[in-house]
Amino acid sequence: MTNTESGSTMSQAPRHIETVLDWATVRGYRNGDNPARWRGHLDILLAKPSKVRKVKYHAAIPWEEVGRFMSELRSWEGTGWGDQT
Repeated sequence: MTNTESGSTMSQAPRHIETVLDWATVRGYRNGDNPARWRGHLDILLAKPSKVRKVKYHAAIPWEEVGRFMSELRSWEGTGWGDQT
């Protein structure tokens, strides 16, 4: 959902959603506050876009190694799965 040249699509999407929901409210298709409103709503709940860091993903493993990896992962303590007794 991003424009690879400028990244503008992702930054504009919330504004577009807010505009569409405002239009729907004015036309009578919905009632209540706009959940996509930034000022006084999402700006309080979410970090400022300028403060958000780019996500760093872990490298993928070959599909042939997934079974071995999952077996090893299940044997680790503190992973959440085996801790629930």
